[in-house]
Amino acid sequence: MPAPADRVLFVALDAADPDVLLAGARDGTFPALGALLARGSRVRTENPLALYVGAVWPSFWTSVGAARHGRYCFVQLEAGTYRSVETQSDDVVGTPFWRPACDAGRRVAVVDVPKCAPDASIRGLHVTDWGTHDPDHCGLRVRPAEREAEVRAALGPSPLPTCDEKWVGAAQWTRLRETLTARAERRTEFVTTLLADDYDALLVGFPESHCIGHQAWHLHQTDHDRHDPALRAATGDLVVDVYRALDRCVGRLVEAAGPRCRVMVLASHGMGPHYDGGAALDGLLERLERLLPRGRRPSLVGRLGRWLDTPTTRRWRKSLRKRTGFAPRVPSRNGGRTCFTVPNNDAWAGIRVNVVGREPHGRIRPGAELDAYVEALVARLGEVRHGDTGEPVFERILRTDAVHRGPETAAFPDVVAEWRRTRPIPALTHPAAGTVRHPYHKIRSGDHRDYGMAIAAGPGIGAGPLDASVRIEDLGPTLCAWLGVDVPGVDGRPIDVWCAPRPASSRP
Repeated sequence: MPAPADRVLFVALDAADPDVLLAGARDGTFPALGALLARGSRVRTENPLALYVGAVWPSFWTSVGAARHGRYCFVQLEAGTYRSVETQSDDVVGTPFWRPACDAGRRVAVVDVPKCAPDASIRGLHVTDWGTHDPDHCGLRVRPAEREAEVRAALGPSPLPTCDEKWVGAAQWTRLRETLTARAERRTEFVTTLLADDYDALLVGFPESHCIGHQAWHLHQTDHDRHDPALRAATGDLVVDVYRALDRCVGRLVEAAGPRCRVMVLASHGMGPHYDGGAALDGLLERLERLLPRGRRPSLVGRLGRWLDTPTTRRWRKSLRKRTGFAPRVPSRNGGRTCFTVPNNDAWAGIRVNVVGREPHGRIRPGAELDAYVEALVARLGEVRHGDTGEPVFERILRTDAVHRGPETAAFPDVVAEWRRTRPIPALTHPAAGTVRHPYHKIRSGDHRDYGMAIAAGPGIGAGPLDASVRIEDLGPTLCAWLGVDVPGVDGRPIDVWCAPRPASSRP
């Protein structure tokens, strides 16, 4: 255990791309990060395999894997049904890693760390969802509750509650950049006032990098299929511009924290082009079922579902509900199938097998029959090709329980498949099942990567590059180790290279 630090500062640049940040730190585009790298070191962070988009932040603040905290997507299958339901931070099973630090007498402030339920027992201050990406429906919450009026007065309303809109024309894109910059600066001003207080640890998240990456990646990546050179010439590189603003925020916070502070900056799960074939997968999967073991005969309800639950009837029921507030329920067509897609994320497809005794109208018996079915499914998915080029569309296809085992996996996909994201995938084809064409037409042009980067600097942390990879679950125990506190019962461990014994702090 290292000697306790005078103070710990953690800054999360949510979904900022580590490669872009590292290049900019080296060439002077991001001077604050460059200064931290010059006197500190960095590691690669590995996120929960296949589930990382929805699991990364709960894995960070609980210091346990997704199989223990249970959250892997903003929408998840409800176990024992065929329904998918929205998830919120309160649904996460786990305890914040800073709780032991608070129990040991440390004062902690946490602001806008994503997908984190407000901690009523915090010894300090917890602010959630003032300006986070895809916030929970409840919006801003503050603990202790008696400080909510103070925090609301200091922050004011978020300048941009959501950025998932269709931005058109240089003026709108420029306004997005300016609004994101203003929001980051307002949060920085608020956190700077907290640094003037006597907090032992301060954690703050900046979601602006997340937003601009999803919305404007096509303006950053010049060979993106949606890239518009004229628009780029008019707006500049919005991604780099927002990253530059965040770099200024990092610099201000590091300066305010003081020279005796140990600092960690995390770029959580990166960004790249939004290329996948998810829109076409379920249609092709329904055709592939004919080539897979059939299992038990579908029940009457399952057969009715396949007849009644169609895209046409779904549109009709949605329209009826909108007009009248009511629409008749019909059985899910998934009850008549042997497997079906479930929400996961756009980088990795998720597939659920209709298992007897687990699903309401299961068809594949658990045990040897399920194993044989999954083996056949994986083999058939490996034969799926890009509809235009004939290239394989999946990098990896895995049985989920081979990599995620724990008490909170009841609703997890059974099979996950990583898209090969070298180009858009407008159609999927299989030699025996034919072709399903369904191009991606949604707003977001950028999507996540499975790794990130963490930078650490401060007293006792040596300078120089490190050839090291750590889990996202390791960061919380490392921050607590800097405070001289152990975090028991978690999956993460303090990062050795940043937790060597150090000289005693000058602070009593």
